[in-house]
Amino acid sequence: QGERPRIAAFERDGGNEPVVRDAPRPHPALTPDTRPRPLVDPAPLAASSAAPSAAAVTGPTVHAPPGVAPSVRGSEPGLKGAFFLAALEHLDERHGREGTTRVLAALDPATRARFEGVILPMAWLPTSAFEALLRAIERELGSGDGATAGAVGRAIAEHEAQSTHRLFMQTATPSLAVERIPHFFRIYHPKGACRAQASAETSVRLELDSGAPESVLYAGAFAGFFQRFLELAGAKDVKGHAVASRARGDKDTVIALRWR
Repeated sequence: QGERPRIAAFERDGGNEPVVRDAPRPHPALTPDTRPRPLVDPAPLAASSAAPSAAAVTGPTVHAPPGVAPSVRGSEPGLKGAFFLAALEHLDERHGREGTTRVLAALDPATRARFEGVILPMAWLPTSAFEALLRAIERELGSGDGATAGAVGRAIAEHEAQSTHRLFMQTATPSLAVERIPHFFRIYHPKGACRAQASAETSVRLELDSGAPESVLYAGAFAGFFQRFLELAGAKDVKGHAVASRARGDKDTVIALRWR
């Protein structure tokens, strides 16, 4: 795919030093002469009826420069652009250009437009677009068991552990990583929260609130994300599963993690 340009895009995680991130760029599968015909994606998830939290982003829609994917509206649940970039890189590496093109072609035109421009790592993009991407990956490349979402989450954790959280990972332990899980969740969401409830010395229950009802695939992606973070922090035989989903009608979206 050739050498990618790099720029000094600075991020901080707590007191971490700035790190150099890859320069944002349009995805190569979306070049005008190879652009696949978009298909119709399933209906979007129902919007949350809960009132926005105090941490919600407010204000009018931010109009991005030409070629840059626009940020979310003030009241719309969002997810940091770094998640989208790492997911696309995983598709390229795991399934090649052909697989990535199939997935992007399965998105509805409005969602697919989010991926046509430059995605900025620190921008807030709609959570619904990430949900749609996970559904398209599972539909086009998965086997119906939702395992692709977990693989995407693990790949994102690998990427972020080497960049955004590099300094933390140098001295991380499983117990410290568990304590940081709510903080990690808030880094990637402009509102909402993750509540961690330790049920034993080597297990934890996570309740997610991203600002909208989370699907099983969304919870599965974050189960893979936190599973891989615990492994990189030194935990052994880590298991992570999405056991409940608000979009499915459960009271809470819940991830169960255990290790040794």
